[in-house]
This record gives sequence, C-alpha cells and structure tokens, in this order.
Amino acid sequence: MKQVIDGIYQTGKMHVSIGPHSVTKTYTGSKAQRNGFPREVRALERLRGVAGFPQLINADSSNFAITMSRLPGAMAKSLNPQQVALVRQRVASMLAQGVARHSLPIRDFVVSTDGEVGMADFERTTLRRCRFSPLWVVATLVTQYNLSRLVRANCPEALGAGERLGLHLADGVRAMLQPLVKSKKALRRARRRRFEVRPSEA
Repeated sequence: MKQVIDGIYQTGKMHVSIGPHSVTKTYTGSKAQRNGFPREVRALERLRGVAGFPQLINADSSNFAITMSRLPGAMAKSLNPQQVALVRQRVASMLAQGVARHSLPIRDFVVSTDGEVGMADFERTTLRRCRFSPLWVVATLVTQYNLSRLVRANCPEALGAGERLGLHLADGVRAMLQPLVKSKKALRRARRRRFEVRPSEA
C-alpha cells in the first residue's frame, strides 16, 4: 500500500510530491525513466480534457518529471456499488481514448467527499495504435479482466453473470500460465547474475 508522508511518496523508481492542487512525479530508476515516463506522458496527453483523470500540466524530459493536476479526494480503500459504476465509466472513457492499463489496483483510485472517483498512475499502459491491432485487443481484455478482479475484491455483488464466468475462465488460464511466468523470471535473474562482474574479477 502506498504511504504518503508529508506530501511525499517515494520508491526506488520514482519520487512523488503532492501539493494542494498539483502532483509532480519524478522518475528516478533508469528503466522507469526509459519506459514509464514516456508512457505516462503519452497516456495523459490522450486523456486531456477527460473527466476523472489527472490533467497534464508539464512534462520535463530532461529531468523525467511530470507535473499534473491533483485529483480531489483520498485514496480509495473500498468501493460501493455507486463507486463501482463510476470506475466502470472511467475505464470505458480510458479505453475510448486508446489507453489500456496493465493493472487496476484500488490504490490508484481516488474518491472525493462528494463520491466522485478518479484514476491515477499511467506508467504501465498500452497505447492504441490501431483499433484492430491484436496487441490492442489483448490489452483491452487484460484491462477488462483486471476491472472484474477489482470489482470482485471490493464489491462482488456488482459483478454480472458474464463477468463471473469470464473471471472463472481467465483465472484458470492465469493459473496454468503462472509456472511459465515464474520460470521466465528465474531465467532472467540467472542471466543477470551470469553477466554481473564481481568486484574481485573487475
């Protein structure tokens, strides 16, 4: 869970400064600078003027810093049926703008005092290049699957029969693929260790 202390949130990949009306996110990790920064900038450009999303104020490519408007409210801890309906609207608007998310954790949603729901964090996205691209079709399905998982975890009564069936099938496929994913990650770690230069060998 994200922990914000005195308006600052920091990880090994980024430093986030939260002000009264704006948020500045500075990417610090080399991989995040190379991939996350341009993805988030392009995503925010596509979401410009769309309700429920941060609005891009400035993108500083020399410092890998993005300044955007601050969404009103606080990080969501749960979702009621009315808020789930708003989350569905946000996801539909996002996909319509050609932005798909690789995950939809509840910590990326902000709920205002009047019940409005906003969505933040777009460094892990797929952007549509062609409507009928196989990559975009898969990215859309992944987004919809993660939306269903979010609803199941926070407001399961809001799931439709089709969503329940889709989740059951997708969970089965995910369980079958999980060993392959773990093996691939282990292979990458082994390769990195193999090519690391030990101090005694330098």
